Amino acid sequence: MTLRLFLLRHGQTALSRANMFCGGRLDPPLTPDGEHMATAFAESYAHTPWEAIYASPLQRALRTAAPLARITGLTVHTREGLTEIDYGRWDGKSVAEVDTEYH
Repeated sequence: MTLRLFLLRHGQTALSRANMFCGGRLDPPLTPDGEHMATAFAESYAHTPWEAIYASPLQRALRTAAPLARITGLTVHTREGLTEIDYGRWDGKSVAEVDTEYH
């Protein structure tokens, strides 16, 4: 038996769109484009034989997994270990700001 594992990053948030650090302490919502990304993935992979869906407990991850769960009838199982790393003082800062402040 072969195990196929799909790893999907959450859909777009305002912080990811702005290329800002956003770790596990921040949980911005998906943008409308991010919601569309999640729906497009679910529709594209609806006929894949899914066994389970896992996501971090962050809302951006759960909202990304939700369309696939609806289409497949599966429950999203949350796992703390899937939460993004903590960027500490970098959270909410742009790459340019981090470069300037911590270079």
